[in-house]
Amino acid sequence: MSPFRSSISTLVTLWLSSAVQTYAVDGATPNANRNPQLCIKDTSTFPLDLCLAIPDGSASEGDVQLAFSGLFEQQRGWAAVGPGTSMNDGLMFVFYPSGSSQNLTIGVRSTTGHYPPELDERLTSRLEVSYNSFDASNGLYEAGLICRGCAQHLRSRHAQAISEAWIWSFNYLQETQTDDADIGLGLHSHYDTFSFDVLSSDKQHNGPVDDQLRQLRISSDRSSRLVVSSHDRSHSRFGVPSLGLIHGALMALAFLVAFPSGAIVMRYRAAMSFPLHIALQLGGVLLCLGGLLAIVLHIGLSQWTWHTHTVLGLLLVISVVAQVITGYLHHVRFAQTHARSNFTHVHMFAGRTSIILGFANTAT
Repeated sequence: MSPFRSSISTLVTLWLSSAVQTYAVDGATPNANRNPQLCIKDTSTFPLDLCLAIPDGSASEGDVQLAFSGLFEQQRGWAAVGPGTSMNDGLMFVFYPSGSSQNLTIGVRSTTGHYPPELDERLTSRLEVSYNSFDASNGLYEAGLICRGCAQHLRSRHAQAISEAWIWSFNYLQETQTDDADIGLGLHSHYDTFSFDVLSSDKQHNGPVDDQLRQLRISSDRSSRLVVSSHDRSHSRFGVPSLGLIHGALMALAFLVAFPSGAIVMRYRAAMSFPLHIALQLGGVLLCLGGLLAIVLHIGLSQWTWHTHTVLGLLLVISVVAQVITGYLHHVRFAQTHARSNFTHVHMFAGRTSIILGFANTAT
């Protein structure tokens, strides 16, 4: 063989060897380079490092399939992802460290409005988990799962294509580390909505759906791919608080501080009692208006749902309005007669009712 042919043969052999080695390394995740994938990482202030991937269109239309990878520093916090554009009437897959910390506790949850999602035992029973592990070398948890028939459940509630629009949320402080899939979830510290460009993904695949489930993993580069849009709605307890937090804070100040203090100062016969009473009550009313505006902007009237908290809240609005009106009428009548009237009794009753309902609603 001539030296030239020998050189060509050597180059071809080296190229084939390199190709085989590359396939051997990447063979465990052959679809990782073409699956729609979102990765969020921000460790400058908070330990946020999450990735989510969905199939390239080859999975069964009746199922919801995804791969998840996330960092739970000190085995704390939780992450939730799900198809849709809002929590209301949605479906979320919730992940947090298990009791052994060697894998994830996974559950399917749903909610109405903006209330904490609750475990859906019927849908959780449809979960099939292909892998669920913890890598001590990088601190990342990984899981691959498919929820059989969950897409049909979503289509009965949402008209849009559930494979495109998604929502995620994250909490990094809550002590979770349990095997209980039904623990109460604290408020998220970060959240966002985004869309996958599933129309641009490579839909060619080899093998049945079950093989695709085993192959669906987060790519090693942990970078986003085929993400149409991602809106920066994340927030933290050190940044701008969410409108939900503002609502809770304003209402707590009104019914746990302002209104009770206004009632207490009237028990004293000092010269400043009445002006202080008026100032505290008006301050409480302004706090209520701010809290009401915050929750309307946060949830929206179109997503308003009836729960114990909202029913008590409506009763509080009625009692506060009655308190303001009868308080003014009591003052006008008292200036004329220097005696109590029916307005006085209604005003006092409405005030006490507001305080009691306020304490009760804070507990819900």
